[in-house]
Amino acid sequence: MDAWWRKANYLNIGQIYLMANPLLKEPLKAEHIKPRLLGHWGTSPGLNLIYVHLNRLINKYDLDVVYMAGPGHRGPALVANVYLEGTYTEYFPNITQNEQGMLSGNSSIRTVGARSGRRVLQRGQERVRDSAVYCRGPGADHAPRLRAT
Repeated sequence: MDAWWRKANYLNIGQIYLMANPLLKEPLKAEHIKPRLLGHWGTSPGLNLIYVHLNRLINKYDLDVVYMAGPGHRGPALVANVYLEGTYTEYFPNITQNEQGMLSGNSSIRTVGARSGRRVLQRGQERVRDSAVYCRGPGADHAPRLRAT
């Protein structure tokens, strides 16, 4: 579980900050950093911690679970976890589970909202954002699933 959590945190940093050199094969340079950062590191470790422990409980007790992460900066954390488990690649085959996929994922974070089901609804002056929902269990075949870790 600790290794999964550390991998997810590393992927979060890559999604938020890096546009090149995701495996740090060379010393970090200014041109590796995104000019505009999208996402927020502060929420990522906690969301990743919940995800990895929730997976453990799902598998141990064969639970049907809905993991709802509210609006805001939750995108990188959930994308990192579904990337690690392989679901992201199932839905987006061009985001492979290798260095090239990490580069593609890091650059596509700009559109992560569309990929994770977030949309903005206008209600007069009020803007309401729906939450990302990840499910496991009967009737959840249309949603990305939490998987064994």
